[in-house]
Amino acid sequence: IAHIVSLCRAPDSGGRMIDNILTTDLLPKLSRAFLTAQMNAEELTSVAITAGEEGLEIATGSDA
Repeated sequence: IAHIVSLCRAPDSGGRMIDNILTTDLLPKLSRAFLTAQMNAEELTSVAITAGEEGLEIATGSDA
């Protein structure tokens, strides 16, 4: 959360910036992780979102 907030420096457009970050960065990566797991017949048991050098990063885990 701190990473996303740090990207929203303009008080007039903070909410729109958060929406933009979630829509263009987080959701596509999260969708890709879920779809990839589904295609590989994996049951995900965990999802971790971290702030990396290239923006938000998704790590998934499964018992398989």
